[in-house]
Amino acid sequence: MMTSNACPDEGGQHTLRLGTGPCLGGHPIFEIFDATQSPIAAEALRRIQDLYAVEDDISGYPAAHRRTQRQARAKPLLDAFHAWAIARRRRLSSKAPLPRHSNTP
Repeated sequence: MMTSNACPDEGGQHTLRLGTGPCLGGHPIFEIFDATQSPIAAEALRRIQDLYAVEDDISGYPAAHRRTQRQARAKPLLDAFHAWAIARRRRLSSKAPLPRHSNTP
């Protein structure tokens, strides 16, 4: 289920759910998805969820192990997400809500 807040649930798993909070809940991508159910925003959220899954997998390990795993597993996902986002941004109208927010941290 795709919703709007990427924070750990009671079991420690990161899921995307409605609401705002200390994680990504107030980010414009979540707001756009909630308002429009945009397939592009949904794909962005899925990619963010994949990054959270890496963090779930490495949680509790020593810092050196987490750093190595992030470089091996999360960096390729983040690089692919960046390339995907740039390609999508070029294809969207400048009047669409996503391009206006795509540079938001």
